[in-house]
Amino acid sequence: MWNECPGFLKDFYNKKIVRDMHKLTAHLFDSNIPKTNNQIESKFSGAQQKEDKKRFKTKSGAMSYLKPIIERQNDELKWT
Repeated sequence: MWNECPGFLKDFYNKKIVRDMHKLTAHLFDSNIPKTNNQIESKFSGAQQKEDKKRFKTKSGAMSYLKPIIERQNDELKWT
């Protein structure tokens, strides 16, 4: 699988992911470090219902959520 990856992905992985792995996983080892520094994301993930969290884990679940939103926006565009 690694041999099939494009060169730019390998470069990104080596330069960003591997080099900064200790920073990316620090919250796993130190409970004083928040999982995210984005406060809105933190509030949203804590307030989100369990069913909603499961919904976004699959492509079909995310699409079932987005479909009515997209259709509503398309309907609004037809009238403008």
